[in-house]
Amino acid sequence: MIGQMNNIPASSCIFLVLLVLSFSLSVTNVADENKTNKAFPICTLIVNSLIIFMIILQQFKVNILADIKQYSLVMFFMVLTLSFILSIVNVSDDDQENKSLSVIVLIVDSLVLLLTGYALMNKIMNK
Repeated sequence: MIGQMNNIPASSCIFLVLLVLSFSLSVTNVADENKTNKAFPICTLIVNSLIIFMIILQQFKVNILADIKQYSLVMFFMVLTLSFILSIVNVSDDDQENKSLSVIVLIVDSLVLLLTGYALMNKIMNK
């Protein structure tokens, strides 16, 4: 999957950066003791952990899904969407003290969304 993500308009490096940022943001939200509602960060953490687990297993040549290359675009957009929503929720939360990681994730997600939208528009216009 890492080297075989040719069917998405972004490189696998961008996907891994998004995955790591989303994972770290969800871990910090789950570990935050002041937050009362942790349902969405826990769901995001579970999804990110499963994707990381599948990537690690694939690197060891254990195929959970027979055609994981087919689902790489879905995983990319799932991580991007969850990360974007989680960062917006954190930035807009008035009770949160340190918002630096949330702002960084929001900026990276916004740039990736812009790049993905640009690549999609190019693909549509060239048809």
